[in-house]
Amino acid sequence: MGLDVYIGVQGSDEHVLYLRNHSEFFELMCTPEPEPIYPNYSDFKISLPMIDRMEKRIKADFHAEGLSKDSIPQTLPDNLEDRDALNTPWREFLPSYLCIMKDFRILIRQHGYLVCSWSA
Repeated sequence: MGLDVYIGVQGSDEHVLYLRNHSEFFELMCTPEPEPIYPNYSDFKISLPMIDRMEKRIKADFHAEGLSKDSIPQTLPDNLEDRDALNTPWREFLPSYLCIMKDFRILIRQHGYLVCSWSA
């Protein structure tokens, strides 16, 4: 078993991002407890305030690790969905996470919010 996280656009069954075992990233989304899509439902909304909070922490860690802005990809690497984060240091994903924040902002502005579906 592991943590599977699917991010999608509200009203669509297709996901825009899949992450496997990205527990620290998922915990950022869940602290504080996010707004569920429906009462007593585990899927939740991803909003701009959530992205602001997450990005602040990711940027702080990014700078603390001494990473360069040049390391932030313009588009997500094709292999990100194939990379299991279970045995990969947090720092290795920070550039991609910042790219995700940028992409999520665009999608939220277009669609109102995103939906996080997950299973563990």
